[in-house]
Amino acid sequence: MIDRASAYSFFADRQRVHVPIHGNGLRLHFQNPAEVIALSTFAQHSFDGARPVQVELADGAVVAFNLIIQNDVAAEVRVLQLGDQELALELDRALTTAPNAGASSVVQIVYAAAGAVALVIAGQPAITLNSADAFVFHPRAVAAPLGVKVGLRSLDAHADVIVATLVFGSADTQLEAGYRAMAADEEREAAALQSAEATIGDAYDATR
Repeated sequence: MIDRASAYSFFADRQRVHVPIHGNGLRLHFQNPAEVIALSTFAQHSFDGARPVQVELADGAVVAFNLIIQNDVAAEVRVLQLGDQELALELDRALTTAPNAGASSVVQIVYAAAGAVALVIAGQPAITLNSADAFVFHPRAVAAPLGVKVGLRSLDAHADVIVATLVFGSADTQLEAGYRAMAADEEREAAALQSAEATIGDAYDATR
């Protein structure tokens, strides 16, 4: 949470995508060169992580989504506003962010900014993401589209979701390896949850 005017952290050799997701917006006061960028809720701005910048709050505290990536990684951030109708995610469409022919792999992240959402992949049982939860898709080759239907719907009256796509070059960077580990952890957590639910169901059946 950003609750007062302050300087942002310095990230050399990184690009930063900044998106206010709660609150009444903010202003970014840049140096080198001097520039002021006003961001309302869910507006976004991408900038060099090494550029000096001070934040000024428009009216009260703000929560922001930050995507900080290496300079050789291409990124796209989309904000989706959901109702009770399922929305199809066109994850393969986002591969147009590939910076050049050498792009080799892609990682995609679904982040629930506000409200609970159901993530449905290829007709499998829905995965529930509560506010501030994220789902990381396994890294895959740019030349190998996901090729399955992925849908999102709100479990509340309204939900806001951020979908981030990161396209990597030919080198398998440490950041990409980190996303692989995150995806593997989610897979293990999902398996543990299914096992727990089955155990609870067995216990319930035995006591009826």
